[in-house]
Amino acid sequence: MIEYRPGTLEDARDLAPRLRAADAEEVWAATGLPARVAMEASVRASTACVAAVVDGRCEGLFGVVPVSPLAGEAAVWMLASDVADQHARAWLVEAPQWLTLLGDGWAVLRNRVDARNKRSIRWLRRMGFEVGPAEPWGWAGQPFREFRMDVKEMAHV
Repeated sequence: MIEYRPGTLEDARDLAPRLRAADAEEVWAATGLPARVAMEASVRASTACVAAVVDGRCEGLFGVVPVSPLAGEAAVWMLASDVADQHARAWLVEAPQWLTLLGDGWAVLRNRVDARNKRSIRWLRRMGFEVGPAEPWGWAGQPFREFRMDVKEMAHV
């Protein structure tokens, strides 16, 4: 069973060394920073950050960061451990309500996903995001795919 609470810097510090391999590779390819540093920055920049807790330990962290407030655009992000994968069904059932909460007040939710991260790309599509073609991006120029969703369309997820 997954419990949810506000995410903290301590959650980022605890989760960073236990990230799924694909998530750790994505953070590195995007930022060139150690996962802990990048995750702490994401928590600090988020207007809403949520910790997904399993058996008393943060196994997933997600949030929303303003990108262009005047245009109503925000970046959504999520990183998790292998333990979170053991609760994939719960994530699928509960994710739409969290996307609705994170999207409140925004016209568009978007971000980029490592093109090698097939599992995350499938999940994003299932949640209703449009996923674009792979293009070089990030500090190392690895292939990433932009994903986006018009918030008004979330009612159909």
